[in-house]
Amino acid sequence: MINRIVAKLVALKCEKLACFVLSCASLILGKFSKFSLVENRFWVQAQGGVFFVDLAPNYRLNAAEEDALYREIFFHSYTPKSGDVCVDVGAGIGTETRIMSGSVGEGKVFSIEASPGTYRALELCRQYNDLRNVVCHNYAISNENGTVAINEDFGHHIEARISNDGRQDRPTVKSVTMDAFLESNGIGTVDYMKVNIEGAEKLLIQAFTRIGRVRHIAVSCHDFLGKRDGDPSMCTRQAVIEFLRVNGFSIEVRSTGVDYKDDWVYGTNSGI
Repeated sequence: MINRIVAKLVALKCEKLACFVLSCASLILGKFSKFSLVENRFWVQAQGGVFFVDLAPNYRLNAAEEDALYREIFFHSYTPKSGDVCVDVGAGIGTETRIMSGSVGEGKVFSIEASPGTYRALELCRQYNDLRNVVCHNYAISNENGTVAINEDFGHHIEARISNDGRQDRPTVKSVTMDAFLESNGIGTVDYMKVNIEGAEKLLIQAFTRIGRVRHIAVSCHDFLGKRDGDPSMCTRQAVIEFLRVNGFSIEVRSTGVDYKDDWVYGTNSGI
C-alpha cells in the first residue's frame, strides 16, 4: 500500500510528499529513516548516520540488521583491517564498499560496478557517506578488454548482468580483465577481494593470472540461480573452487541450508 501511494505521488511530481510518507512509515515501524529523491531516480535513505542509496525505497530497512547480514556473508572468512587494500568487484549500490571503507581507514577500496544505473547509485553512496578512501570504476570485469552490453531489464539492481542476447538497445560499458585492472591502477597486493558479478565470475577466472597477489577472496557463485532457472551456464562454483585450489588457495564453503549463502566460495592465500 505505501509503495503504491509513493509511486503515485512521484508520478504526480509530489516528491517531497512522497518522502514525507516514507519517513512517517519508517518512524511508525521504529526505523527512523529519512528519505529524499535524488535526480528523480535514486532514493537516498538516512538512518543512524548512514546513507543508503537505491533504485527503490525501503521504509522497513533496519540499518544494523542489514549491515550484520552483509558482514556475515561477505566477510565470513576475512574482515578487512586498517590499512588494507580491497577490491570490490560487483559493488552494486555500495553497501559492502561502505563497510570496507570504514574498516580499512587509511587503506584503499577500489569499487567496480558494470551497470550504469547501479554505478550512479554507487557514486552517490560514496558521496553521501563521504567515503574518501574509495575509488569507483564503471567497468565490467571479463575475460578480455573491450566493451560489453549490460542487461538492466531485471526487477532489481542485483540482477543486472552482462548481456549476450544481441539487442542493440543495451547500454555498453568498458570491459577489462582483472589483470588489466590491477595493473592500470597500480595495485600490488590485494588484501581482500569480493566478487559478485552474476555469473561473470566464470569469465573473470579465465584471464586472472595475478590471482597470486590476492590474500583473501570471497566469490559469489551462481549455481543457485542455475538451479532455480534451469540455466546451467550460471553454475560456476566448481570452476571457481578448482581455479583457487590450483593457485594455492585454501578453500572454505558453508552449509547453512540457504542456497545463495552456500554458493559463496572463500579462499585464503597463505603464500603471501
